[in-house]
Amino acid sequence: MERVDSKGQTQGLSFPLASLNNLSGWITGIAWTPFGSIVDTPSNFLLDYTNRIIVEVPVPNPPAQSISDLSCESDISNTVTLSWTNPLAYDQIEVYRDGALVATIGPGGDSLLDEDLEPGTYAYEVVPFPANSSTGLPAATCEIVVGFGRFLGVIDHSGAAPGGAAVVESTEQLIVADSSGLTAWLYQKDLTPLGDSIPGPFSSAQNLAGIAANADDSLAWLTEEGDLRITDLSGLETAAFSLALAPGELLSGLTWSAQADGWLTVNLLSRQILRITSAGSVEVFPAEIPGGISPTSFFGGIAAREGSTNVFDLAFGSLRDNGVTRVERFVGSTPVGLGFDLSPSVNSGDIHGLASTGTGPFGFPVTYVVGRDSGTITMLSADLSGTGSDFVRADVVTDGSLNLLDATEMLLQLFQQQTSLCLDSLDANDDGAFNVADPLFLLNYLFSGGTPISDPSGTCGEDPTVDNLTCQEFDGC
Repeated sequence: MERVDSKGQTQGLSFPLASLNNLSGWITGIAWTPFGSIVDTPSNFLLDYTNRIIVEVPVPNPPAQSISDLSCESDISNTVTLSWTNPLAYDQIEVYRDGALVATIGPGGDSLLDEDLEPGTYAYEVVPFPANSSTGLPAATCEIVVGFGRFLGVIDHSGAAPGGAAVVESTEQLIVADSSGLTAWLYQKDLTPLGDSIPGPFSSAQNLAGIAANADDSLAWLTEEGDLRITDLSGLETAAFSLALAPGELLSGLTWSAQADGWLTVNLLSRQILRITSAGSVEVFPAEIPGGISPTSFFGGIAAREGSTNVFDLAFGSLRDNGVTRVERFVGSTPVGLGFDLSPSVNSGDIHGLASTGTGPFGFPVTYVVGRDSGTITMLSADLSGTGSDFVRADVVTDGSLNLLDATEMLLQLFQQQTSLCLDSLDANDDGAFNVADPLFLLNYLFSGGTPISDPSGTCGEDPTVDNLTCQEFDGC
């Protein structure tokens, strides 16, 4: 027997007739009462014609069904779309973001647009209220990353446990190596597997720190212990180096930096970024990991930003926080306020590879994250559009004019190592970095008739140049 509503929709209450007191044959009648023999429990009375008996069946009202199939998606404009299924007609539905009520939806509502959000990670709860009830049913929940780091796609790795990733711009391909270093597999930038692989340069399984490709299409394979092999894209070895590491030192991650003219990796023991030259020599790169990160931290990858000056993305975390859980962007040794949580987008704590491209499959930069334990490759947005406020370039003191005070403030920011909430405004020469060249550029413009300041100049606006800086807050707009 099934309970249905007036439209024939099942209501979640059913029971088999044959199992009740040997009910069999013809059931010729049924009656319901809210007051059965069990206190406060409704009952059905069934007439069994074959056995000539009347049977009482307790039928407690099942709890009303809450919403199901909650979906949370974010887009390039920092809007979250929530959608769900209503199994019942509700009087209203309340939607909470990070514990705060953001919308109350009337009967029949099954979606919500939450617009103009700041970049970050948000937790949503959707709570339905049945008819004539002041108590909400159990909430449906989801978490989502908005802006920088939003989820774009995921795929299972073609080989064994993955251990590093690199983008080859000349072929428009992503290369993901097995953690053994014995094989690397090829994908399109949209994560479509190509079914092809490259043999690794090692004769036995290794603990791979990472792989990276330079502009000449040389592919570097680096072990945690410092064995560096250089191959072409067919796997033919062209060079090999044993890096000079101190006892106990281990390496994590690998990327190519055109600006540094070398391969970059992270020394887990000294917590420094190392530059590896084409001749195999090693030196500390002047972009140390900030000391504020817990000593228990470990790193899951490094990716230099293409076309930038001293800009890196670092994936890091700690064992107490379930592995590598965050990606942070650094300019030099300074985090610039751009970062994102890997969870909930990435279902892995053992991140073992990070790669990026400025020309992703959707027309904007993307970041690839390799999960060794999950065996997956996840694609996340690295697009900075919608990540911050309007600003006026070079108007550092936000007084509506450009003068000596702005150049002075730039110098103070540089030499006192202050952290600005609007790095874009400090970038006077619009080269995608903030350094001593910016106050000199402004002074030359003010007093020597130098090159005019690029937009947005004079009035508030967005940065028309795609770079690695952002403006989180600008008081002048």
